[in-house]
Amino acid sequence: MKLNFLNAGELKRTAPEHNLENAVAYQKRKLAKAISQIKKGSKPKPNPLVSRNGEPTIVLKFANHTIGGFPLGDMLIEEALTEIKDIWLETDEAQQLVWKVHQEMTEALAKAKIKNV
Repeated sequence: MKLNFLNAGELKRTAPEHNLENAVAYQKRKLAKAISQIKKGSKPKPNPLVSRNGEPTIVLKFANHTIGGFPLGDMLIEEALTEIKDIWLETDEAQQLVWKVHQEMTEALAKAKIKNV
C-alpha cells in the first residue's frame, strides 16, 4: 500500500453529519472519557460532576446548553457515569432529549454566526 501526500490547500475539514446518532455518540464518548480518567485516578476534564440543589450532580451538556442532571445520591461517580452511558442513553426518550438540545445548540450557534457577520 502506498500513501498519497496532500498539500495543505487540498486538506478539507469535514464535520460529522448532524443527526441523532452522532449527538448521542458524542455524549457517550464524553462519558467514556470521564470514566477512563476516573479509573486512572485523575479528575475528569471537563468535569461532569458539579453541585446542584446542594448535592453532587452529574450534568450532561452541549456547550452551555444543559441536557439534564443526575444527582449522585449514594452512587460512586464511576458507577453513575457508566449507568448514564450504558442504560439511560440507550432509551428513545433520552436520545430524543439529547437530539433536541443539540438542535437548540446548533441553531443558537448559527444565529450567533449570522449576527457576527
